[in-house]
Amino acid sequence: MFRAVRQLAEHYHKSPDLITEEELRQYFLYIKNVKKYARPTTTIALCGIKFFFEKTLGTRWTIFDVIRPACQKKLSTILSIQEVRKILSLIRLPVIESALPQSIRAA
Repeated sequence: MFRAVRQLAEHYHKSPDLITEEELRQYFLYIKNVKKYARPTTTIALCGIKFFFEKTLGTRWTIFDVIRPACQKKLSTILSIQEVRKILSLIRLPVIESALPQSIRAA
């Protein structure tokens, strides 16, 4: 938490209590687009900085309601037909094996 506030202050070369809301917005764009922070890292920075400004300084800015790291979307792993057949062909339990089509059991 304190690391995020320190890095913010170092980025602007001034005390964090002197940083404006616009500078804060620019900083989050910087860590997203230039530094390429991952979503969890950005969330940690956001929470730390938000805590500092709201709890320590008593500052309530609308920027904290707007800034939210985008969800990372991962594609699921899709197996090829050959890979599925290979996996299913390794099944040796008679009950399950009997439910498989003959084309897979023969493979």
